[in-house]
Amino acid sequence: MKQAASEYSGDQRVQEAMSPSEVTIRIARHVASVGFSRADLAGLRRMDPEYPNAAAFWRLTAEYDVLRGEDSECRWGLICYGIALMTKTARGDPLDRSAHVPGMPVGCALFTGGDPNGGTAFYRDLRLNQLLTAHGSAQRTQIARMLRVMSTVEQRFDWRQMSQFILSDGDIGERVRRTIARDYYRAEFRRKSFRTSA
Repeated sequence: MKQAASEYSGDQRVQEAMSPSEVTIRIARHVASVGFSRADLAGLRRMDPEYPNAAAFWRLTAEYDVLRGEDSECRWGLICYGIALMTKTARGDPLDRSAHVPGMPVGCALFTGGDPNGGTAFYRDLRLNQLLTAHGSAQRTQIARMLRVMSTVEQRFDWRQMSQFILSDGDIGERVRRTIARDYYRAEFRRKSFRTSA
């Protein structure tokens, strides 16, 4: 019994050493892995992130020990929901299926919508403003809508940044909002500059 307790404590220390962003990436890899069932993926996609009830959600959050109350459940519910929506269903290389694309800024992904040569912004700046100015449950509602829209074009992005946006309040949350806006309008500027020079 003591042996099992000490092993559990060691696992818990490893989990505690990981940042929430690292946990998010682990979850994205797990959901995209060959061993993750289609039924669990479907359950995460169907659940209401404000009231997460999928068995896969409870398993994932138990494995990484991230839940700290009702507000935490809603935030991690949104992360698991979004990752599931943006994970490609087709079998193949788990890295290619994953919702997480390292180095793809959220703001840039919102602007291009998977089409770097398109004429206009995929996610309109009015929607972007609503997304970035909302707080609390209204913010989570806006994020859930955005995730559904992005999943329709299979546009994925860096989930480290998205998890910070979902989980952070105060100064950190404000920095993430500004970064998303900056990356969006940089993508707009690059597209306009390219079209002018062409």
